[in-house]
This record gives sequence, C-alpha cells and structure tokens, in this order.
Amino acid sequence: LSHSPAEFVAVGHVGCGEEAREIRSAFAQQTGHPEEEITIVETGMAIAVHGGQGTLGIMVVSRE
Repeated sequence: LSHSPAEFVAVGHVGCGEEAREIRSAFAQQTGHPEEEITIVETGMAIAVHGGQGTLGIMVVSRE
C-alpha cells in the first residue's frame, strides 16, 4: 500500500460494524491517514448477496 495521500478512504461492510471500525483504526495507524476521515458504510445489496454476512472491504481513492 502506498503511503501517498488519499483523497477518500472508506471501509464497507455487511453486518459487521465492529470489525469495520477495527479495520478503520488499523488502516489509520498503518498509513497515518486520519481515522476520522475514513468513512464506514454498509455495502449495497449486490456485494451483500455475493459476499454474505461478515464481508469487509477498503476503498482508497488516490489524489493522483
């Protein structure tokens, strides 16, 4: 993972908000990206259907 500044970071989850918060915290610690700027969202139906309960993902949009 590049340590360059990111424009947007989000953690998506399917019914596992606590784990999403843990991932957000770990990501912030490892990259230096401010934790309060990392959005947590429950994913849409397509990901939920294919991934199921407990699915987690991180989206990073680079400034470059």
